[in-house]
Amino acid sequence: MTRRNRVDPSGRLTADPSKAGTLFGNRGCLHDDNGVVVKERTSLKRWIACTLEPIYGANPLMQPGCYTELFFLDEATALAAGHRPCAQCRPDAYKLFTTAWLKAGLSDVALAANIDKALDAERRNIEKPLVSPASLPSGAMVRHPEDGAFHLVYEGQLFPWSFSGYGTPMPLKAAAGKYELMTPPSAVKGLEAGYPLEVHSSAKGSH
Repeated sequence: MTRRNRVDPSGRLTADPSKAGTLFGNRGCLHDDNGVVVKERTSLKRWIACTLEPIYGANPLMQPGCYTELFFLDEATALAAGHRPCAQCRPDAYKLFTTAWLKAGLSDVALAANIDKALDAERRNIEKPLVSPASLPSGAMVRHPEDGAFHLVYEGQLFPWSFSGYGTPMPLKAAAGKYELMTPPSAVKGLEAGYPLEVHSSAKGSH
């Protein structure tokens, strides 16, 4: 059964058969008692991205009343969708993320509640800023304003995104015009401040 629990860089949930995901996470209970996803958000502000390890050998997915297990191609996708590293199962990544958050001057104290509130406000902003991909740090995600295709900015190249991995990139300097910025602006500042985001292996092998 292909469930509607794959997350694209805009945060939307899709039923896709790809098993290329490297992270899972949650944003609350989004499914009904039959395991069918019926919404994409709740009032919960804490959207996290977790290691896959906690769900190995676990109960079947989407148990009644429990959080909905969501899957991401990689951390770049999760961050673009508005999720942050989980402090419990990814403590090292969370510490690095909060360190970058403080270094970027996003708040005086990088409490999880402060970060979640800021990301929630940015997720709810329907109007996405238009930017030049070349102006963004590695790990940021953009969307072409005409065809709606998602792309990853990574080490001087622009990689087309899909649920199964990244396609053949083109040089950033060849990306003409403005793209919609998918990654929340505060997360972009965190990337600029040095957060070492992980990307799918299909991007790492294309240099």
